Amino acid sequence: MCVIMQFYLCWFMACGTCVSIYRYLVSKLRRLEKKTHLLQRTLAEDPMNEDLMMEMDDLEQQVSRQFKCGKSKV
Repeated sequence: MCVIMQFYLCWFMACGTCVSIYRYLVSKLRRLEKKTHLLQRTLAEDPMNEDLMMEMDDLEQQVSRQFKCGKSKV
């Protein structure tokens, strides 16, 4: 989890009226994590599939836009 997202989650948790926003963000993050896991597993089975690689790049861009995080260096 990137530092910016941790800050926002902590801020939303501290704000009593922002609990629904916090739950929304956590739910969205979990959906993206599940989609990433399934895509990575499928890519592991067929690493040369161009469509899957393009979908992974799209997913990384979506996560980057949503949570303002940089690409993983791992």
